[in-house]
Amino acid sequence: MKKGNGKSELALQAEKLAKDCTAFAEQMSQERGCLDVINEITSLALSNIKLIHIHVGFHAHTEEFDVQVNSVDNRYEVGESIHLYRESLYLDRNRFEDDATPLQQLLEIEDKLLELIAEAKDKLEAAA
Repeated sequence: MKKGNGKSELALQAEKLAKDCTAFAEQMSQERGCLDVINEITSLALSNIKLIHIHVGFHAHTEEFDVQVNSVDNRYEVGESIHLYRESLYLDRNRFEDDATPLQQLLEIEDKLLELIAEAKDKLEAAA
């Protein structure tokens, strides 16, 4: 066996395989975390329909996930829809501006949705 940098070829191959396995495990964990947050966002959309309209979309050909939020009294005619919040991200890459991972971006969206839901509940209670 050849030695390179004081290590056998077999040891170098083992180290490379270990690094590849670690990278793969991290990627799978990140993807699973993204799926969990997407499911939670979808659950928020379904369970708060009387308070706020959360529209969730996924575009498979670009791996883009988007969220749009409207008040329940929003008029959905062309050109008259007003979004309370709108965000999109690509699940296969980090955000350009600050290198935030897709998971970090999804968690930011989830936090904003929780904030908007709380505001909608407060408005509903104040009106009652």
